[in-house]
Amino acid sequence: KSGGFNGRHLSTTEPSSFEPEKIWAYEAGLKSEWLDRRLRANMSVFYYDYDNLQGSTIEAAGVVTGNIATAEVYGFEMDALMLISENFEINASIGYLENNITNVEQGAVLAGTIRDDTELPGAPNWSASIGAQYTIPLQDLGEFTLRGDIIYKDAYEFRLPNHFNEGEDGYTQVNVLATYKPQNGPWQIQAYGRNLTDSIYRLSAQNGVGFAEYITAQFSKPREWGLSLKVSF
Repeated sequence: KSGGFNGRHLSTTEPSSFEPEKIWAYEAGLKSEWLDRRLRANMSVFYYDYDNLQGSTIEAAGVVTGNIATAEVYGFEMDALMLISENFEINASIGYLENNITNVEQGAVLAGTIRDDTELPGAPNWSASIGAQYTIPLQDLGEFTLRGDIIYKDAYEFRLPNHFNEGEDGYTQVNVLATYKPQNGPWQIQAYGRNLTDSIYRLSAQNGVGFAEYITAQFSKPREWGLSLKVSF
């Protein structure tokens, strides 16, 4: 990320600047196919090394961006797709992520509020999903497909420096989908159920520390059922 200036800060002081954020990214992985190409399995491990990590905070009713520290992120990802039969498939994935903020720069923006347990935004330790799809051929009438997915995401933060009540505790979501598609038609109709567990989780949150005593947040939709019609031109 390039550097920049805080030119619109609501203060009489001279506008501050910040340096570019840089990253060295290392990754190794494996892509494989087994059982006569009916099983596809992929895996990767990674390590990211950040220098001059950028972050933002509120000062004098204005948002100030600056360099905070160095940081490291590492983990692994695995995913697989299995064709049980010509019409039935199962997919699954799992990922682990660890992040650490190190060498906090003295006098840098947020320097006084970064703790040993501060987490980088949008970095849950664990995430996983599993899904299944079954297609029913209807000969000249087209095909009918049923699909279900379970998605899990661990707790994570939305922003630095992890002020109180500024993160999400984690959630599990269950979705189902039924699709009818005619053999030669340019359209398809779908019936869906989303968030069947009625999990209410945050999509974003911000604590008004330094400006006002309040927390603003955007929440997910509750359980939802619906129909949709898609047409290809």
